[in-house]
Amino acid sequence: MGSVSRATGPANGSGHPVTLGITDLMTSLAVVFALLMVVFANGAHRPDDRPVAPPTASSTTVEPVHERLQRSSPGGVGFGRDPDDPHVLRVVIPDTLLTFESGKSALAAAGERFVADVIPSWAVALCGGLRDRVEGVVIEGHTDDLGPDAFNLRLSQERSLGVLIRALEAIQLSAPEAYACFSALASASGRGKQDLVYDDQRRPDREQSRRVVLKILLRAGAGPA
Repeated sequence: MGSVSRATGPANGSGHPVTLGITDLMTSLAVVFALLMVVFANGAHRPDDRPVAPPTASSTTVEPVHERLQRSSPGGVGFGRDPDDPHVLRVVIPDTLLTFESGKSALAAAGERFVADVIPSWAVALCGGLRDRVEGVVIEGHTDDLGPDAFNLRLSQERSLGVLIRALEAIQLSAPEAYACFSALASASGRGKQDLVYDDQRRPDREQSRRVVLKILLRAGAGPA
């Protein structure tokens, strides 16, 4: 098929129209389109525009806090990361160490000794060299599966608040320099039987379920000590 002529005015003064083929026109447009697509693609995938992954807690965030607290902790206290939040260090205090009177929120004699001997040391560590790593401290109370839900929830709330109050009294007495800091960081929360501990047969482990857990909320991106 021949080319189609389009008059665009005289060329070189000869009075003859300039002829442009449709095939050449389409080829030129395709080249321009391809170049624009390359430029657009390069702009859309610039390294600066790539999504940034949220920060995750590394061992340099958790381990120094773990090691510092463990130095002043008796045997039986468990340490580990929270499975739901890598920026939370869980300190599990079993019922054998932090004991309460049965069905009550009052600390038994062994529980009183634990609070007086251990919590002030933890407060000094958290409010001293570790202060820039710590966002907050939550004292959680947990019960077993026996009894009504409402009773267990109220009991765990009263126990966690009781531990916090006794902890602040002990800190004020033996480590007053950490009192204001720890009282600002700490809060109490009762979980009742919402977070039971189960044995290998998936049965509630009542002894392990009755516990107090300190959740130490760590700042994201804290470097090594």
